Amino acid sequence: MPFNLSAVTQRFSLSQSFTILRTTGSFAAGGWQADAPTEIPAVGVIVPADAKALAQVPEADRVTGSLQIICEQKLHTTSERSSTISDKVRWHGDIYRVTSLLPWNDFGFYSAILVRVTGS
Repeated sequence: MPFNLSAVTQRFSLSQSFTILRTTGSFAAGGWQADAPTEIPAVGVIVPADAKALAQVPEADRVTGSLQIICEQKLHTTSERSSTISDKVRWHGDIYRVTSLLPWNDFGFYSAILVRVTGS
């Protein structure tokens, strides 16, 4: 059984608050039919994406700015099966879109790579 490291994501000296903007809906004729977005307050460790993480981001998105978030809250990418589109994250007034998830949930936390959608 792997060690549960989720306490690190809540550690006061490392963590920051952010808001997850989650939109659910369904795929139908004409495309995605979105429900009203839900705002979910969350806490986690937010760091700039390193070179290894950036390799997972499409080249055109790399120039907008990228982050990696490590938190207990599961973040979503687009999935027809679960009827979700990628979560967005509001942090320091900027909006970031989840582009990929890293498989750390066996250790009690989730890690995601995000690219900036709006902001400076």
